[in-house]
Amino acid sequence: MPETINIYGVNINLPECDSVIEDWGVTDPKEQYWRRKELPNLFNSVEYDKEGNALLDAEQAAFATREVEKCKKGFWFYNNGTPTFVTGKHYFYLQWWKLEDDIYGDFRDADRRYFLYLDHWEKTPWCLGVVRGKKRREGATSQATANIVYECIFYKNSFCGLTSKTQIDAKAAFTNMISFGYRQLPVFLKPKQLNNKDSVSELVFAHKSVEIRGTKGNAIDNDTGHRSRIDYRAPSLNSYDSGRLSRGLFDEGGKWAKETPFSTFLSIVSKTLVKGAKRVGFIECPSTSNSMTSGGEEFKIVWDAADHLKYPKTPNRLVKYFSPAYDGYLGFIDKYGMSVIGPPTQEQYDYLVEKGKCSCLETLIVILMLYCLMTCMK
Repeated sequence: MPETINIYGVNINLPECDSVIEDWGVTDPKEQYWRRKELPNLFNSVEYDKEGNALLDAEQAAFATREVEKCKKGFWFYNNGTPTFVTGKHYFYLQWWKLEDDIYGDFRDADRRYFLYLDHWEKTPWCLGVVRGKKRREGATSQATANIVYECIFYKNSFCGLTSKTQIDAKAAFTNMISFGYRQLPVFLKPKQLNNKDSVSELVFAHKSVEIRGTKGNAIDNDTGHRSRIDYRAPSLNSYDSGRLSRGLFDEGGKWAKETPFSTFLSIVSKTLVKGAKRVGFIECPSTSNSMTSGGEEFKIVWDAADHLKYPKTPNRLVKYFSPAYDGYLGFIDKYGMSVIGPPTQEQYDYLVEKGKCSCLETLIVILMLYCLMTCMK
């Protein structure tokens, strides 16, 4: 029977494992944990045709096909001896999406739960998106930008957009996250860019063409990167008020200026996410929150109307998600990606100290503070 887990009040069925579970080449459960694998040396030399399309040899194409399948269907691996599933988007983010500070993300169980939750609602036809309340430095914006590029790689005719609390913030997310991450993708996942490669306002992609040399077959399915584009815009009520939006990132809705009420903005945008009765787009809205008089009140309006625990079908067709600050807190995540919330085991303590996130004394003090906080909350 498929495993069912409850994430933020929603029962989510994990898929049955129909493939080999990655064991990382070790039998000791203590040495089984997420490891990102570098692109193999066989991609050090890739040939291109005169139009700039990659021509993969049979070995390159076989590797590319396996990776594309993981990005679409998800990935199973042993984590501390336990079979663990991550969604295709999460695998893409962990394995191939480079963050703005020039590193790849670590595996965190807190992120795994969010991606599972996201996948559930993406498969729920009435739902138009997720409103995500978060702590600072949670990685929510990085994950949402990876999801936008994923949309353009794997779906035809995708139009994706983003904005944030200011035009400067929107531009920074586009250039530092989307443009940078796109340029670091391996050739078999990288859509061919049609517009100026130095563009700082939009990315326009051609049909992804990666062929196996000597044959007419494509290593990647024909549904990838087909006439897709991404842009960013300044926050205003009519930023994305017409046409069709395939994927949207509307960041920091709890901090928008009074002249651009976030709840009104989303009510307008929601019309671009549907065509008749059919949903054609999906949005992510991660945010910390200002005070009620500085943007928080508008975000609360959206948050309350997205209460899937109260409404079978929410009034704004969005759902909410919240992860407390102590869950997935940087510096307090063990070797297996699990949050260290209460008193650590000796193994966790040794690992945290060895990682050098903070001194032994600081580690103990903060963990005890978190434990006291959890005790008070109970």
